[in-house]
Amino acid sequence: MNEYLALSIIFLIYLAFSFAANQIISKTTKGIAIALVPLYLITSCLYFEAINMLHHTLRDHGIYIDLGHADLLLIMLMMACLIIALINIFMALAKRSS
Repeated sequence: MNEYLALSIIFLIYLAFSFAANQIISKTTKGIAIALVPLYLITSCLYFEAINMLHHTLRDHGIYIDLGHADLLLIMLMMACLIIALINIFMALAKRSS
């Protein structure tokens, strides 16, 4: 049960980060917005890499969060969040153009 709580917290933090990124991308100038899009995607990947490293560190210290074989639940959450990131980028760029 604790894995669902952990994944929910990870997802909510990512949604807050995504909302902030959407607001920043949609309100900046065109050149800065274009530079922020790759930064947003790279930061998203680094966020999940940090979560994965934290999971392995906790496991090494005896705190187990069962995320499935080869951390499958975390990988699926990352894929869902990257899809949300792409949708978020398109929404922010559409908001800028209107």
